[in-house]
Formats: sequence, structure tokens, C-alpha cells
Amino acid sequence: MGELQNKVAVVTGAGRGIGRAISLRLAQAGAQLVLAGRNPDALAETAQLIIAAQAEPGFSPFICRLDLLDQASIDSLTEKVMAEFGRIDILVNNSGIAGKSAPLWELKPDEWDETIDTNLKGPYLISRA
Repeated sequence: MGELQNKVAVVTGAGRGIGRAISLRLAQAGAQLVLAGRNPDALAETAQLIIAAQAEPGFSPFICRLDLLDQASIDSLTEKVMAEFGRIDILVNNSGIAGKSAPLWELKPDEWDETIDTNLKGPYLISRA
């Protein structure tokens, strides 16, 4: 039995990179996983990797599409997770974007806002929810 057995863990940005690696490790530790992100195909890939690595038959992560810039998407994820599991024990705010790479004076305000909203406001909103 893993140290996170029966804990419900939501990982944002779980479709690739660091989010995928975190999800795999949480699954190894026994957590019930909620894989959240914008790309359903990437989330399904992560889920398949987790299922293939599990010794426990029948284990399957819960997948939820999530757009951190959309409050309705955040609310939907929260409602689905609460309906399925009744709680959230762990929240990994992994989602983020690098934003446009340019000198500051070349960045348009809307490009700056998208980066700030995704990387700062999004984690705040999902943590609050």
C-alpha cells in the first residue's frame, strides 16, 4: 500500500512534461488521480501510461478537461471531482505557459495578461474553488 493510498490528487497540466511525471509518481504512491488539462489526447496518454505501470488491476485515473482562464471550466472540474470522490486531498498547480518570448517593450498587454492570468490567476482560482 502506498503512502498516498485513498488520497484524491488533482494534477493540472497532467498531459505532458512535469505534470505527467508528477501524476505517474502520485499513482505509484497510491493516490486516486484526477488528470486535468486542456489537451484531452495528452491526458489520455498520461492515463494509459499510469494504467500500464499499475500492478493494481482496474485502476484508472479520472480525466477532466480544464482551462484555467475559464471560471466555468474550473467550476465544472470541481463539481465533477466532488461528485466522484467527495473531496480533494492534494492539488498540484502545475499548469503554466512560458508566454511570448520577446523584449518587454515588444510585448502587447494582452500577451502579458495571458501569461499572468494562466500562471498566477489560474492557480489562485482553482485553489480557491
